[in-house]
Amino acid sequence: MRNKPRTVVDHITVMAGARLEKARSPGIAISEPSSAFLSRTDKGRLLILVDTDVADFAHAAELVRDTVAREYAQVSSPSVTSCLIQALRAASYALYNENNRSLPIDRTAASAVCAVVRDGELYCAQVGDADALLLRFGELRRLVTSEALAGRQEVKLGEGPIPDVHLAHALLQAGDVIAFCSGSVLALAHPDAIAEVLSAGDAASVIESLYRLGADNGNTTDYSCIMLSAHDETRAGVSSNRRTAGYVQGATRAASTQTLEDGENATSPYAGAAHPAIEAPVFLAGGGRRRSSLVKNADLRVEPFALRSRARLGALGADEPVDVDEGRPGAGDRAVELIRRTLASARVWRIDPVRTTLAILLPLVLVAVLGACGLLFVRAYQAREQQEQVASLRQRAEKLERDALASQDATAQRRLLAQADKLMATAAELRGDDRSVAAARQRIVSALDQLSNVVRLAEATGLVDLGQEPKGSAPARLIVQGIDVFILDPALDRVYKYLLDSTGSRAQPNPNPILIRRGDRFGEAVVGDLLGMAWIPGGGMRLRGGLVILDAAGVAFEYDPAKGISTLGVHPQAFKGAIQSMAGYAGNLYIIDAKQNQLMWLPPSSSGYDRSAYSYLSPETRADLTAALDFTIDGSVYVLDSSGRIRKFSLGRSQSFDAGVPDMPLKDPSGIFTSAATKSVYVVDAGNARVVQFSKEGSFQRQFKYGGPEDVFRFVRAISVDEGKGKLYALSGNRVYVMDIGK
Repeated sequence: MRNKPRTVVDHITVMAGARLEKARSPGIAISEPSSAFLSRTDKGRLLILVDTDVADFAHAAELVRDTVAREYAQVSSPSVTSCLIQALRAASYALYNENNRSLPIDRTAASAVCAVVRDGELYCAQVGDADALLLRFGELRRLVTSEALAGRQEVKLGEGPIPDVHLAHALLQAGDVIAFCSGSVLALAHPDAIAEVLSAGDAASVIESLYRLGADNGNTTDYSCIMLSAHDETRAGVSSNRRTAGYVQGATRAASTQTLEDGENATSPYAGAAHPAIEAPVFLAGGGRRRSSLVKNADLRVEPFALRSRARLGALGADEPVDVDEGRPGAGDRAVELIRRTLASARVWRIDPVRTTLAILLPLVLVAVLGACGLLFVRAYQAREQQEQVASLRQRAEKLERDALASQDATAQRRLLAQADKLMATAAELRGDDRSVAAARQRIVSALDQLSNVVRLAEATGLVDLGQEPKGSAPARLIVQGIDVFILDPALDRVYKYLLDSTGSRAQPNPNPILIRRGDRFGEAVVGDLLGMAWIPGGGMRLRGGLVILDAAGVAFEYDPAKGISTLGVHPQAFKGAIQSMAGYAGNLYIIDAKQNQLMWLPPSSSGYDRSAYSYLSPETRADLTAALDFTIDGSVYVLDSSGRIRKFSLGRSQSFDAGVPDMPLKDPSGIFTSAATKSVYVVDAGNARVVQFSKEGSFQRQFKYGGPEDVFRFVRAISVDEGKGKLYALSGNRVYVMDIGK
């Protein structure tokens, strides 16, 4: 059985050459292993180090650090690496959402290295520029090899929903020192100097040596580092004991050999005789061991009898003569007879294979039976305790349900039913196979849904899957116009186009769905960074509707289903700030510039939208659009900001729009949709995994939640609704789904 070394952990964060207090290190977390007693999984000791691309990194680092720690503790997978991957993906998605709500100049990407120490093994997951260095036997190397990192454009945390995660695994050995650090640590000094620092001793000593190395070199590089050292607590004692035993045994053996050679001073009954001796094992320098020479079994059996006979011979007297030639029984004859009788009476021990086997197997069987009984007892204890806990939770939940049904206040009813649902959810986690628990929870959820006008969508049909696209794909915009489906991926700077069937429930096969992408040339214009897209219906000087795509170079590309792709001019005012969202109505182009706090209106001209640009809001209308997330237009303009507030403007003036939800407010919204052809306004509430439907005056109507096994609405970025067909289209992650919501 392999010895599990004891580990020591310490950490440091240095900014501008100054060492931060450990409690103020926003990118570092160290969690102690949870107790494995009566639990199914020991998740080990979790170490987290986060490094961001900006100087003011505290918020992003804390967000990534806390998300990784929380998700790792909650994921139920028995695989450590699976838990680490899911935790890092959740952190990347959280930072990615944070970036989407921020201005481009404020967006942050993060690198991280996470490690778990469990049962003497080290599991490591690495993203981006963060590093994991191992010093073993004086050799410094990376845990994740450079081959795994070379030649690729890595997706860091926050750059997309799915980051590039590299994994490593190692068996810890006493003397190992592992540094989980920022990529900038290797800039402090030559790798040989880093290796010398890592060999300074335990983790605390190494941390001090690393800080002195940077300070002595006058290096002001910002860096963070978690140091882990592995130690064998018994190593020193065993080595000392072995050297002492070797010295004593060697000295004893030498003295015995000297005594046998001298002969005159021999005190052994076999002094001077050629009898084989048992040589004790001798431990050599460096932990080596010399093989011992062993006597035969026959020698080991005879020796006790010979010693016993010698003792009896001693009773005859040492000076009595032995005379065999005279034919009379002398002391010699009596000695021979005595030896004969002694050997004849000696008991010869024989090995019985059946008894030997039973002697070995019976203790093992007994241990196995006792272990099985103990396991059954523990499981029975856990099952009984779990059953009692479930019964208590169910009793409390049913009481809350009765109180809710007896109340006449809708708010109180929702509060009581929500509490009952939480209790039953906990009971379902404990006893997921209990049908009575599932039925009770379904009853409570149905009552809560009816009270809050929740519609559970039972099926989500996949229309488009962009999961096979290159790394870093992050679709962000969806437009469904008739049978045309357009998807904008600003991360890859491309737009996809698909066609629906007549029912609107299936997408027709398309071997080449890319409509436009970076590098395409149309006339003199080359496609670059794509900022947004909008379907602009015909109106004014615009005779037909079409898809307009804005490029960061100040060019617009128009897709006309009848003519293909052409270029349009756009007024320079549209590109002075940061385009947050764009929409079209009656031939006009509307743009929200959050940086300039403007909602711009660009009327069409014969050459595009390059003649003029106006502020849509009237001079007396004061509106803060810096937090605007998305907007939609049907003649009136509806603006959704990151806090969940919805504002309505008509003819440039602010209008009333309550947008109140009876059960819970909007949390982490991601998109809003309406059109001249729809009667309602639809808002994506990703934080509560739902889509909320309002009237165009702001009154709450319905809310949709997905009732299937996959929580589609949790990752929705954009939606489109066809009320005539009763279809809701949702862009979730890298997929587009369609759901029936009724007409």
